[in-house]
Amino acid sequence: MPSLNRSGRSDDIPTMSVRGVRLRVLALCLAVAAVMAGMATSHASTTDRLDQAKARLQALSDDVAAQTAAVHAAQDEAAAA
Repeated sequence: MPSLNRSGRSDDIPTMSVRGVRLRVLALCLAVAAVMAGMATSHASTTDRLDQAKARLQALSDDVAAQTAAVHAAQDEAAAA
């Protein structure tokens, strides 16, 4: 009959040891930190792209307004002639 008070490394489960748990926690923390850093970077680049798009849209709106004014001025001159 096998003894219940056996000691030895063969009975240890590597993933259940304190060192194994610490390594898993460390790996999890590093993974979370990498994900959070990636999210912060992607958010910043998304915000930058949105700001650039808004500025470009404003410039295009100004161009359209200037062209509309030029068309109306040309129509007024044509009507007066």
